[in-house]
Amino acid sequence: MLKYTVIPNFGKLGFEIIAISFYSWTPRATSKLSENQEAILNKLSAFLSKHKNIVFTSNGRGFRMERVMISVHESYADYTELMNAVNMQWGSYLDQTRSFIISTQVDIIGRHLGFEYLAEYIVEKLKMTRLFQRIHDTIT
Repeated sequence: MLKYTVIPNFGKLGFEIIAISFYSWTPRATSKLSENQEAILNKLSAFLSKHKNIVFTSNGRGFRMERVMISVHESYADYTELMNAVNMQWGSYLDQTRSFIISTQVDIIGRHLGFEYLAEYIVEKLKMTRLFQRIHDTIT
């Protein structure tokens, strides 16, 4: 049920930028994807194997976009290099691209990336579920 993941301090590892990039497909790309899903997924797999600094990518919905990618970069030049590679490989499929760039060197971080708070939330939620179950069992 549980899979443990270490979340490194990207700044201490030499990464200055975390980028969250959003993409929307052209209508032509959407139909091409449904017609040739296996070929496109193979192309994506090959692209991802060349760009190990992409730590997450998925489809989804929001901001009028259908895909999201999270990547880490040593510098802005490194970020630009990846974005150029994305555009060269996938540009004919893309309608829009937007990125949110986070510097790992900022002074104010409200909460560092980690799951300890989520773990606390899940434990509290489980405790409440068990408590409500006991109450329910008592009154029924």
